Amino acid sequence: MRALRRTLPFVLLLVLLPLSASAGRFTLVPSLVVTGEWTDNLLLTPEESDHAKLSDFSVTAFPGLALTYDSYRTHAFVGAGVGFRHYFRYDQFDGWPEYYNGTAGWAYWLSPLVRLTFTDALVYYTDPRDQPFSTSTSAVESLRTESLANTIGVSTLYTITRLSTVEAGYSFGTTEFRNELLDDVVEHAAFATFTQRISPSYNMVLFYDFNRALFSPHYDFFRRFVDHRYSMRPSFPVKLKDPNDFDTHIPGAGMIFTASPTLSFDVRAGVILPCVRRNDAYEMDHPDWYQRLTILKVFQHANLVFSYTRSVAPAHGLAGAVLTQTVASSFSQRWTQHFETTEEADYTNYLQPAANIDAGRGAVEADYYFFNWLGTGLAYSYLGQVGHLGEGAPDQHINAQRVTLHVTLAPPSPNWLRF
Repeated sequence: MRALRRTLPFVLLLVLLPLSASAGRFTLVPSLVVTGEWTDNLLLTPEESDHAKLSDFSVTAFPGLALTYDSYRTHAFVGAGVGFRHYFRYDQFDGWPEYYNGTAGWAYWLSPLVRLTFTDALVYYTDPRDQPFSTSTSAVESLRTESLANTIGVSTLYTITRLSTVEAGYSFGTTEFRNELLDDVVEHAAFATFTQRISPSYNMVLFYDFNRALFSPHYDFFRRFVDHRYSMRPSFPVKLKDPNDFDTHIPGAGMIFTASPTLSFDVRAGVILPCVRRNDAYEMDHPDWYQRLTILKVFQHANLVFSYTRSVAPAHGLAGAVLTQTVASSFSQRWTQHFETTEEADYTNYLQPAANIDAGRGAVEADYYFFNWLGTGLAYSYLGQVGHLGEGAPDQHINAQRVTLHVTLAPPSPNWLRF
């Protein structure tokens, strides 16, 4: 089974081989990233825990390979990557592989006005830094836990006129957790979006999003291919006692405003209509507001992105819906041809009956490229999490600070090899 986990991503590369008989162009793009890292809190041990924090150095290699195919009406790609990590002091936490991912996509233009798209993404991840910890009142998860996830999606874009478009799609996703306290998740999602250009600066958007989340202690989609100790996926930090499947309907409208070629605003609002399954029937629950704001500012040698999102989503690892509010920003600047910096920060508030959880993250990175295929960089990142687990329960803290030094190797150009 371990050999299967190592070779499965590369099997995906065979998907494009039948296309070789038609007229088109293949492009092969290999990649390699090598990272050296030091962390002062390897297992994200809580501040109040009786266990000592573990600090260690590690080296991780991330090899990958992507293959694209382009013709008059078709664009297709398939790629795979793996990660191998070695810890110098605590080698029992080595990941071989620590993660792998495989992606595949296919876009076909039926006509200049109609496009069909198919995508598939498979992710396996195991990281000892983010293991769960337990308290006397509940099991609390960090922001990432071990799991195996796969999402398959299909969508279509139809251009009605040169000023209006309609896009619709459906996706099926599964997330299977190694931790027995967490419920596996099956998601059915569908969306429809209508965009109408009102003027050169304004686009009106009407949208409808649907999500059905089903929770199961053991969902055996991948378990028949790999052993039961599968592993990753972002997860919510608190385990609920009463699992409930649910539907979420979000109708809404928005406006995209292009103030200038370098400044744009995307504002959307809607109503969240959750339907919780009770007694084998879906009943409407309390509605809430959906909100999203995205601001993009482009400078001469820098980009600034700010976003705010308020929505309801499945609680991965738990059962039920969670109201989330996220504020995020990113600023990247190219100082010279060889030197660039990036600053990122985000804050998320999770609300549900069992807990109120705040999570914050910040990162600063500076990279210098000696050539277009070799560079080095220094990065500092911080992760903090505070959970309020109800009346009478103590607050739980997870604080980690990580310093990363990495060397990056990449092919000289995206079109590294064509045939």
